[in-house]
Amino acid sequence: MEKKQLNREESLNIKAKLNSVWDITGYYWYPLAKTNRNDVIAFDFPFINTDLKMNFLKDCLITHGVTDIYEYWAGNELCYKFALNHEVEQLFWKSDPYFSECYNEGFWFSKEMDWIIYFTHEETCTLGGEWLITTVKQGWHDWNKNIKWDTKNDKSLN
Repeated sequence: MEKKQLNREESLNIKAKLNSVWDITGYYWYPLAKTNRNDVIAFDFPFINTDLKMNFLKDCLITHGVTDIYEYWAGNELCYKFALNHEVEQLFWKSDPYFSECYNEGFWFSKEMDWIIYFTHEETCTLGGEWLITTVKQGWHDWNKNIKWDTKNDKSLN
């Protein structure tokens, strides 16, 4: 997978829009920090860190019409962009040693910002966006048993 590094000005504009749309007010985001957004769900990292779950997410994005993904590393002022298609084998943190070896914070999203995926150093993964959450809840029968960090999705209600 080839990533394109965006210039600093474009990166800062995208980061500002991401922070505004998704209510990201600091270095960390949900579930490590509060958010006013209700269309989020936080999973335990071991639950989502499987090829089966990652392929499911990739297929969800492709089916939804996502062709380009933006990547933002917390603490870094640069954003990256890469094309999404069925040939992409590794998505998100697995594609870069910055995440896979150092366990840093990472955000992935589209230009439309109607979905977001956030991985943390605390081994959580947050998904955001009504359509993505609905699809995941329909596809992962055990989703509600793997959200111990999540304060917005009461297990007893789902």
